[in-house]
Amino acid sequence: MASLKELAEAAGVSIRTVHRVLRGEGYVSDVMRARVMSVVDTLGYRPDRVARSLRTGKSYQIVVITWIMNEIAMAKVAALEQRVRQADYAVNILFDHPEEEGHTLLDTVIDERPAAIAFIPGPGVSVEATVERLIASQIPYVILDTPTADVDRVLIDRQQGIYEAVHHLAARGRRRIAYLGPPEASRLDGYLRALAELGRPPIIV
Repeated sequence: MASLKELAEAAGVSIRTVHRVLRGEGYVSDVMRARVMSVVDTLGYRPDRVARSLRTGKSYQIVVITWIMNEIAMAKVAALEQRVRQADYAVNILFDHPEEEGHTLLDTVIDERPAAIAFIPGPGVSVEATVERLIASQIPYVILDTPTADVDRVLIDRQQGIYEAVHHLAARGRRRIAYLGPPEASRLDGYLRALAELGRPPIIV
């Protein structure tokens, strides 16, 4: 892997300029930035997160704690990973088991001082108690897809998802589109809204 010195020599700039471009700091012209990034792509440079963490005292790891291991939960983690990777952070996934007495996974993660913690709660998990612990730790956090109100969270727009799914089926020529699922208001409202726009009677199983 290329070093910062090699990047600077290939781009014809100083190491400090390369550092500024990679960190997005300081004034660098668009032309210079494009030149450096072109060299970065050509030489396949990847930053050494461990060395940078030791130098700066800052973590570049985001820890995801989850009790759920199904496909939907992993899709959430994948979306998170794709987004934070753009900011040069890495994601580490840990699975907890709330049925085990005296579990200390959250405390262990907090002691390691990651850059942030993402939390996917499962049934029986106290979101409120977890949030209190995270706030006390002063580590940035986010709760993914929880109905618990008054916490920093990212929610799935289930109503919009069902709405778009119904229109997708209708566009593919399906004439009778039924709703078979939990009587959750958000999902059902999306279904009914789409059927109303299509001028079709709802079929609720």
